[in-house]
Amino acid sequence: MTDKDIRKIARLVGQTVSKAVSPLNRQISGINRFLAGINKQISGINQQLANMDEKLDSLSTDIHQLQEEVKALWDWTKELKDKQERRFKEIKQDLGLAT
Repeated sequence: MTDKDIRKIARLVGQTVSKAVSPLNRQISGINRFLAGINKQISGINQQLANMDEKLDSLSTDIHQLQEEVKALWDWTKELKDKQERRFKEIKQDLGLAT
């Protein structure tokens, strides 16, 4: 076998491998485009989740403030009730009514 024959065989093998690899390269390109689309969708989802996280943090703060206000109102109402009960008891005593 001569150098010319070896080069001819090498060229044929190269062409055969190239023909076999070409469809694979197209498939890989298609997969890469598909993955790029998925990554774009994931990026959008991540942004939505970040926005929801911010909203949840804000709502949690609002709920905490509301709980504090409700507690303050409850304490105030209880204090007012106790004060009214004491005053009612004093009036009953002043009038000589049974307690």
